[in-house]
Amino acid sequence: MKMSYKGCLVTGGAGFIGSNLIRRLYYGYTCSEVYIIDNLYSGSLDNIISLLEEESIKFYNIDLSCNKHLNKVFPRDTDVVFHLAAVTGLEEVEKDPITAFKSNVIATMNILDTAVKYGVNTIIYASSAAVYGEPHNLPVSESHKANPTNLYGYMKYLGEMLLNHYYIKYGLNTIILRYFNVYGPRMRGGPYASVIHNFITSLSKNLRPVIFGDGRQTRDFIYVDDVVEASIRSMELEGFNILNIGSGVETSILDLLNIISSILGYKDVDPIYKPRRRHEIYRIKADISKARAILNWSPKVSLKEGIRNTIDWYKNYVFK
Repeated sequence: MKMSYKGCLVTGGAGFIGSNLIRRLYYGYTCSEVYIIDNLYSGSLDNIISLLEEESIKFYNIDLSCNKHLNKVFPRDTDVVFHLAAVTGLEEVEKDPITAFKSNVIATMNILDTAVKYGVNTIIYASSAAVYGEPHNLPVSESHKANPTNLYGYMKYLGEMLLNHYYIKYGLNTIILRYFNVYGPRMRGGPYASVIHNFITSLSKNLRPVIFGDGRQTRDFIYVDDVVEASIRSMELEGFNILNIGSGVETSILDLLNIISSILGYKDVDPIYKPRRRHEIYRIKADISKARAILNWSPKVSLKEGIRNTIDWYKNYVFK
């Protein structure tokens, strides 16, 4: 793998995955210059504040849906763009679809247009397993027909189609990474937080955790460090590629709760059950054989180890 690139741009770099990715790009000497674009809608300066002291890391607080602003700040020496910026919460997208469309579709169009204008070599796009909808078979492979069941999935799939167009028309190297359920340090809190965040924080406050549905629904949880590794390895790919980035392991919400409660030292946790949320799939599990073959990548962090790491981070930085 090439050891160093001149300039790497991360949109959404103040967010959960983006801030972890930036650390690897910079401290791993992958990029000579690391650029961050984030409007701080869901990201936080707290995630990157220590990095901004570095001369080779530059931050731009702009909204990607404004092409005029993007053109003004877009770094002209950018080799690779990691496009992670998005509104990601399913309920958040449904609540404010116009804002979500601007962030998830218009912003993607603007990034693609600007990348071509300034001679970017490669764009790596953070897509989602949400494009599959409820899979017809498991594990779900990249050849599975896209069949989104919610607005977020539709917007991510529209983003994929835009990237395909720019690859065909301009030859822009395009890597679409369909992330599954990513978790780890710097996860987002608030009303649209992930189930792992909610379980950890509820149990740590001696509150009963909430489960939407019967708890037997499953997800494919993948630790953020493994996602970052796959993203970095994608920089060397050429052409048009779509890859699942998951653990390849199906875990029920009840089993997840048992893992978290056990690590925190709780027994016989009695969750609160609420109705299953609309537009949420019931089962999912990634077929990651393509990513293994093309990227020579496989997840290294088990769910239990990843949860322990995440809880340790929460104890040091959130619950202090």
